[in-house]
Amino acid sequence: MTWRPPARSLAGGIAHDFNNILVGIIGYAELARARLPSAHPVGDDLSHVLSAANRARELVRQILTFSRKRPPEKQIIALAPIVRDTLKLLRATLPAAIEIRAELEPGVGSIFADPTQLHQALLNLATNGAHAIGGAPGRLVVSLEEMVATPALLEAHPCLANGRWACLSVADTGRGMDAETLQHVFEPFFTTKDLGEGTGIGLAVVHGIIEAHSGIISVESALGSGSTFRIFLPLASEPVGPPPREENTPEGNGRHVLVVDDEAMVCEVARTFLEELGYQITTCQSPERALEEFTAAPAKYGALLTDLNMPHLNGLELIRRIRANCNVGAALPCVLFTGFVGSAATEQEAMELGLREILNKPFTRHSLGLAIHRAIIGAPGALNV
Repeated sequence: MTWRPPARSLAGGIAHDFNNILVGIIGYAELARARLPSAHPVGDDLSHVLSAANRARELVRQILTFSRKRPPEKQIIALAPIVRDTLKLLRATLPAAIEIRAELEPGVGSIFADPTQLHQALLNLATNGAHAIGGAPGRLVVSLEEMVATPALLEAHPCLANGRWACLSVADTGRGMDAETLQHVFEPFFTTKDLGEGTGIGLAVVHGIIEAHSGIISVESALGSGSTFRIFLPLASEPVGPPPREENTPEGNGRHVLVVDDEAMVCEVARTFLEELGYQITTCQSPERALEEFTAAPAKYGALLTDLNMPHLNGLELIRRIRANCNVGAALPCVLFTGFVGSAATEQEAMELGLREILNKPFTRHSLGLAIHRAIIGAPGALNV
């Protein structure tokens, strides 16, 4: 029998490697943008690079959330910006023969939802519509409006009579579905595509996301007439608030940080960010070398930043050995950074070693500086992940 890794382990491995790549994309884009004059036209291009990379980071987080069966991380959001971001991504990936039309009613109220999950749901529906169109010219219409329930909808979904709802719909001019297919369309692994062209999980994922948001999804279709998927989400009673103000990034004031990661690019980005914040930096690409550096001059270092997943010796074991090395090591502020934590047991082990910070990759200059600062000042409370 052929061995296959569990889905969770596979997702974690992909996330670890992909997030290391995103460290370089986000890190160097941030550095390049900061070094340009404020009015330089390339600054806007780099902002788009950062926006796309941050979307990729959120999608990786969504893969991990789905593999761990975690509930959505909800907040008060507006739907229209999510729709616009998704359509930009679709336009760059779908064939030019497919027209994408947005019909977004202004002033649609806010909802209580996980923005990444809704982005994923809309992306799946639109991609499914594009597959139904195939290689022929066609049209995708994505609409957003506050809903007025029709009698037929109320008969099928009586709860739509209660409260206010946003309706997000995706209509395609594809080949459509017959009545038998409609009965199974949201079932996991059900697909009408040829072998190798589809997994049958996209619409099942959408259904799960909408259910987790106390919403309803419906579909209307007929052979030769395309399909229309409608998502109904309850509107929130409070409006979208202003984005939180980002606090200033604390300065390092010459404190020496030992940075350990087996990826040279990650070490370089972390070194550049922290040196700009006023830290002195020593980097090591192997935990064994880092242990030698620390043992030779323990009083030299004011903090340790180490990757979690490294060959031969992982970050937690490195911290454990440093803790046992001397009194300086026992009190050394440590930050673990990683593309994938993996389990609650890892978090528990980090707390037992006295850590208060696990920094998720990919990081920004601000998030890295803040994590190091909080570790140094010994911010009280539970483990910050």
